[in-house]
Amino acid sequence: HNYTPANSFQQKMSNWATLNRKVFAKIGLAVPENVIKGVIDNKPGVVEVVLNNVRLKLEQYLLQNPDEAEGALVQVPKPSPRAFSPTQHQRRRQA
Repeated sequence: HNYTPANSFQQKMSNWATLNRKVFAKIGLAVPENVIKGVIDNKPGVVEVVLNNVRLKLEQYLLQNPDEAEGALVQVPKPSPRAFSPTQHQRRRQA
């Protein structure tokens, strides 16, 4: 995929549209225009939400398409029962 280096808002929007159409669509993700504008405008927390959604969709895609996962740069770890347990810090705060 070719992306033009961008400083202008319109070119950045065009590059994001290309990502949505050619990359994200393959993993079942569509980043809404208002979110793209938030990323371009450097609104706090927006890019983190996008990256988290990309990670989740990519993990789902690779789990559903194991043949694709073999050559992937990202390896999907098997879920750990402890993965979502509270950290020590969180347990202390709850006490």
